[in-house]
Amino acid sequence: MQINLSQGLDLDAQLVVTGRGCIIGQSGSGKSYLVGVMVEELARQHLPFVVIDTEGEYASLKSAFDVLWVGRSKNADLSMDIDFKRLFAECIESDTPIILDVSDELDMQATVYSALHALYAVEEEKRKPYLVIIEEADKFAPQIVKPKVNPVEELSVRGRKRGIGLLVATQRPANVSKNVLAQCSYGFIGRLSIDNDISAVRTLLEDDKMLRRLPELRTGEFLPFGVTSSGRFKVKAREVKHIGSTPVISEAKAIGLLAETISNLRSKPMVAMERERGQSRPMPARVIKPRFTEEQVKDAAAKLLKKQFGLFGKNVEEIDAIENKFVALTLCSLRLPTGRKGEYIERHILINSKCGMVNIDTGIKVTDPGMASPARLNEDDEKVLTALFVYGRSDSTRLKKMSGLKDDAFDRALSRLERMGMLKYGGGKISGMNYRSALMQDPPVLEEIVVPESSVVAPEAKARGRVQKRKADQYAKDVVATLFPGAILMKAERVHLPVYEITLRDRNSVRVFEMDGLFGRQVLINALA
Repeated sequence: MQINLSQGLDLDAQLVVTGRGCIIGQSGSGKSYLVGVMVEELARQHLPFVVIDTEGEYASLKSAFDVLWVGRSKNADLSMDIDFKRLFAECIESDTPIILDVSDELDMQATVYSALHALYAVEEEKRKPYLVIIEEADKFAPQIVKPKVNPVEELSVRGRKRGIGLLVATQRPANVSKNVLAQCSYGFIGRLSIDNDISAVRTLLEDDKMLRRLPELRTGEFLPFGVTSSGRFKVKAREVKHIGSTPVISEAKAIGLLAETISNLRSKPMVAMERERGQSRPMPARVIKPRFTEEQVKDAAAKLLKKQFGLFGKNVEEIDAIENKFVALTLCSLRLPTGRKGEYIERHILINSKCGMVNIDTGIKVTDPGMASPARLNEDDEKVLTALFVYGRSDSTRLKKMSGLKDDAFDRALSRLERMGMLKYGGGKISGMNYRSALMQDPPVLEEIVVPESSVVAPEAKARGRVQKRKADQYAKDVVATLFPGAILMKAERVHLPVYEITLRDRNSVRVFEMDGLFGRQVLINALA
């Protein structure tokens, strides 16, 4: 049985389903597209797999294939609260592929680890071929020494005897556990331009000529290793482009708890009907849990009312309205380099639509770096800024040594960064931007509630009034790379900060106040958004 990826390139299905493979390529290289082609081929031939979906994008497979979607979405076939052992036991028996959509999980890593532990336990008994596909492997198998065994590493080393295959995908191989990459006997490497990442795949390609070709690859082009191929190839077109209604195909074999769900995958509607134009529909949203009740807000609003004689007498104003507003922010979990090899600290940050940072540890504090949009940095720029971020102020000689750049490259990088306002000179030292005060040690407490679209402020990422329709995670990657060079973005998700808009009215005028829902202090919504 063969899996076709391109004209003249077929993979042995046994190698894919039970082997160890990797797909590597920087952002925009076509890495996720190649993963999509592989899962389509697997689903077409009824080969069992689970794909760890970190972006909520693989549900589109349901428009053409029998797959089981597990996630928090209301359109998912099964909730994430299901018993993973029973899920895998029955899907392995019925050869039913699973989309494990963790895009809405508060702790993505914990959910994935729990699922993999369950799969490992099930396969201890069943020992049937089953493939695990992990997107963004650097999040789940990072190159960080920890006392506990990483379940992805465990699968890579001990899963084969139990029939478990592993396919990992990443855009930063330098940040993926070397134990996992060392187990990969085949794979595909797309465009890479960062030296650390190219060095990380040196043992996989073992050919300096191929390594030198990596920065020149175009989108969708890959260099294979461990498979029979004539060299560079272009990935074929995908069949599934978007979510649609599922066609009627053969009944899936199913038993037990999931029998009805698996056999009726085709009958479940995939997307809600498009709402009428102009209608504001409620949507489930993750909201930073407010600390003030509505009664407390009313009491605070009453204290703002004007009185007839200064502090005394009756009120000459009344509370006209108290309206709930929600400021859309992006919550990022980061790993920041400490300067010691392989060591990071974990911090969290809230990013608004203007590249600003909102800290809510002890009050609502907004830090605006004054950027119209995230800076576009090249590899040399990143090396200089990372050195400045980790080691602080430095003279040019020491900074050049820390960045590892040659004279000309270092001078050009300094000139570019100075023009962009990313560094400054003073007292014979060079210093870069440092926004560590905007970081939070712990993430905010979140809750999921229904929020009307009309009450959400700044629903799209903006750059000084220009709407950029980008996903929250890509926007976050750009901002983090600019403000916290060298940091690893572990997770990015859209969250909402609760704010109350209070309207006070007298006979002749109206006054409007905005109060945050965490500390009960007056704020400006426009400054937060």
